[in-house]
Amino acid sequence: MPFSCNYLIYSLIFITTLFLSIYSKKHVNNALLNICLSGKNHKNIPSSEPSTEGLVGECKRWSSRNCCLKNTTKLINEKVPWYGFNVNHCNQTKNISEKCHRHFIRDACFFECSPNIGPWIKKIEGKKFASEKFFDVPLCAEDCENWWEDCKEEYTCSDNWYQGFNWINGTNYCSSANGLVNNCQRIADIFKNSQGFCENIWNYSFKYIPHLSKKPCFKLNFDGKAGNPNEKVAYDYVYNHAFVQHINYNYLYFIFFSFIILY
Repeated sequence: MPFSCNYLIYSLIFITTLFLSIYSKKHVNNALLNICLSGKNHKNIPSSEPSTEGLVGECKRWSSRNCCLKNTTKLINEKVPWYGFNVNHCNQTKNISEKCHRHFIRDACFFECSPNIGPWIKKIEGKKFASEKFFDVPLCAEDCENWWEDCKEEYTCSDNWYQGFNWINGTNYCSSANGLVNNCQRIADIFKNSQGFCENIWNYSFKYIPHLSKKPCFKLNFDGKAGNPNEKVAYDYVYNHAFVQHINYNYLYFIFFSFIILY
């Protein structure tokens, strides 16, 4: 009888703990789907913008729910060096083409506007414009390869644009051990292929997802009027990937505690 009573008590305690753990995890997951990067120009939480007076140019596709402000998107689309970064840093060799520059504007819009990167955000140090950065956001092969095809004949001097430059008076310059030099090469010669380009150019902000992969992936280019497809990707990752793993761990805990109780 004591054994049965203790078994019942321990079982109730465990079930209650498990319920609270799952309930708490659900709220954490919800928060991950409604968060903005902690940066200089980001909103505190995502919100919508009026389609007629709101976001501009390549950033307009994020109007329904976003983390950016109208003035931010206006400056990005006017090709103002964002945070002082000049994508045309090899202009002595060749000016960057319009079709390639458009992809970097699109990329800047994603950085400033996306409300879907919560699960991939990590704290960083040493950057004035942000205290957080996203890592390994799953990027669809189609978007990556379009970016690569339009930019591979352009020139750069670094295989990591996040940290591979000298910064002088708030602007990036090509660097070497001997100081400032014109050591520009074709992007195709530095990165070799589309995957290497997309994953390395911003220090592993993105992770290339192959065409045949069943993993959900993010789009940088989509029809905003039809909705943001990245909403579903983030939801799927949080609830069908991370949350399932969490439940499996609780199942293992159940086996462990059951073993102890029965003995």
